[in-house]
Amino acid sequence: MYEIEIDIPKSFCHGDLTVSNLLFHSKKVYLIDFLDSYIDTFLLDLIKLKQDLYYKWILKINDVEDLRVSQCFNYLWDYIELKYEQYVNTDIFQVLDVINFIRIEPYLTNQKQKIILDNIIKNTKLYEKFANSYGRKIF
Repeated sequence: MYEIEIDIPKSFCHGDLTVSNLLFHSKKVYLIDFLDSYIDTFLLDLIKLKQDLYYKWILKINDVEDLRVSQCFNYLWDYIELKYEQYVNTDIFQVLDVINFIRIEPYLTNQKQKIILDNIIKNTKLYEKFANSYGRKIF
């Protein structure tokens, strides 16, 4: 049986903290679009940032293949991951990471987006744990 230790910090949550809701100017980052803000956990914001910065969701669905942008995303995610490693490297973060992508599914508008989503889910740490347990594969 797979056990998950649940220790979720409570905090203010932007609710939709994706790259499209960040403005960069003069070495500062500004957050916009607080329509989905609520009290929950900042882990959800970290997961939404991971969606774009690590998995490159926004780039993939928009067919952006810019090496410089990708490198910037990598740099930003590496910084965030190091700063919040005590949260990012937990089972609950992995579960929320997968749930975030499952949540996206009803909003997909074409087959290409579905393929991108399926590939991302199959590359999550949680999927790898379940797909390899007891020699079974999940397809």
